[in-house]
Amino acid sequence: MPKPCYYFIIILLLSSCASPLVKRYKPAMISIGLTYMPKPSSFDSLRSANYISGGIMQGIQGSTGGGNRPGDVINLGQLSYSRGHRYKNINYAYGADIFAGAFYNRSLGKSDPNYFKSKSVQGYELKSSINVFHSYRTREFRYLGLDLAYSKENGDFAKFRQVMPTTKYVYIIPATGLFSAAINSEMVWTEPFWKITRYSLRFSLKQTFGDLRYNEMGNDSYSRNSITGLTASAAGYAEIKNIFFIMEAGAGGRINIGYKF
Repeated sequence: MPKPCYYFIIILLLSSCASPLVKRYKPAMISIGLTYMPKPSSFDSLRSANYISGGIMQGIQGSTGGGNRPGDVINLGQLSYSRGHRYKNINYAYGADIFAGAFYNRSLGKSDPNYFKSKSVQGYELKSSINVFHSYRTREFRYLGLDLAYSKENGDFAKFRQVMPTTKYVYIIPATGLFSAAINSEMVWTEPFWKITRYSLRFSLKQTFGDLRYNEMGNDSYSRNSITGLTASAAGYAEIKNIFFIMEAGAGGRINIGYKF
């Protein structure tokens, strides 16, 4: 290899090593809040139903610089209850979630002054959802939907974000109470020979509101004053008799299993 190539590689390595690790901590529910809510479809014999489920959620908060270290992970357990209603061309639901888990540090070493292994995360979310739909044979198209939610976060991670950082390149959003709204579209299918089976696929675009500005030390090229709070997600739903499953992916992920009655 020619000597200039060696010099070029060395310069790249030195520049990557010199890049500081920039940490940004934001509320857990920005990425994994306002989750999918099931509702009675036009194929159901009952116009109203209760849905209770439990599952796990995961979100990732990335860092920049510092050799592209892995992102931190939020792992939560979730318990959800909602009640849904169906009318001629409208269905809606309302309910609440409680969640508990931890924020796990994977990017900071023990020598870093801000190092911690994990911090607890818990809280609740109140939410509602409404859809306008049209059904045809074995399909139901929920072509316009609106979701609303308020989430409140508690725990050590929330307390950690209330403290102004004392070192550079650390940015935090202190907010613990957030409002969210989303628009969505969903397609529902039923098995023509087994009417007890339902499938659906939903796409959603969520906006989180509130004070999403970072508290920051210094004024450098890595800083950012705020985030947009805009996230997209896709959710799949399957129902067999009274058992249902939910899988959701976007800025975070969720897997739930529940019972309809």
